Amino acid sequence: MPNNPLANFDVSEAHYLIDGKWQVSTDVLALVDPSTGDALTTIGRGGQTEVDAAVTAAQSARAGIWGNMTACDRGRILTRLGNLILTRIDDLAYLEARDVGKPLTQARADATALA
Repeated sequence: MPNNPLANFDVSEAHYLIDGKWQVSTDVLALVDPSTGDALTTIGRGGQTEVDAAVTAAQSARAGIWGNMTACDRGRILTRLGNLILTRIDDLAYLEARDVGKPLTQARADATALA
């Protein structure tokens, strides 16, 4: 397996992103590698308040700049995002394989399909 992409990333606190702002999660969910039982990290577990805030932010984005863009412009942004995903394909495949216990080749194919 490749090097752990989380090795140099501070995961001491779980965060989530809502309306362009990172927030520390007060409720977390531990992620465990099902193949080994090793702890991977923790992620924020949003409750009703966080879900409501995320839905409100998404509705605002749709009513604002994002929703007023042409389909072509939105497509350009999503293509750029896909290209950025491809630059980190090995890291994403590693994380996906560890998160769900699937073979690295399948995780790589999934990450490529995401892009």
